[in-house]
Amino acid sequence: MYLDEWTSSRCRRWPTRPFVHLRDAFATRLRLLWLRAIPALSLLLLLGCDSEFDKAEIDRARTSLHQELSSGRYKQIYDSADASMHNAIDAAAFERTMRTVATKLGHPLSSTLQKWGQTLSFPLGRTITAEYLTRFEKGEGTEHITWRLRDNKLVLVGYYVNSPIFEGAQSR
Repeated sequence: MYLDEWTSSRCRRWPTRPFVHLRDAFATRLRLLWLRAIPALSLLLLLGCDSEFDKAEIDRARTSLHQELSSGRYKQIYDSADASMHNAIDAAAFERTMRTVATKLGHPLSSTLQKWGQTLSFPLGRTITAEYLTRFEKGEGTEHITWRLRDNKLVLVGYYVNSPIFEGAQSR
């Protein structure tokens, strides 16, 4: 074998060999990724299918919250709330805020669901947020209520009311 033949045969095989290995490795990793992604996507689809049940549960939780607000059981609302609410605000501040809402707006009379949504995250679980247009005794306001699903029960995470009554009080 001459040197020319040996060199030309080596040059023909050299460029293709590393690329074949890279292509096979990429295809194997892609297959493994799909095998892991299919169960995760299936789980997300299954969790998203029970939204009507959640709407009825949200309505019951809102009704229960409004009854407790009307009764002035602010401490009971705070004690049954999620730990993230306890980390965000202490019991005395929560009670002051709820008393201010009751003083300025009065008790809730009726609510209309404007929009709602749910998120699912690994450490926290399912979080449901709802926005209501609520008529109170002394005016109207938009309630933003956030719950977290714990042991198949909605637990309060956040409560916020936006009303023109509060905006007028801030500008004075």
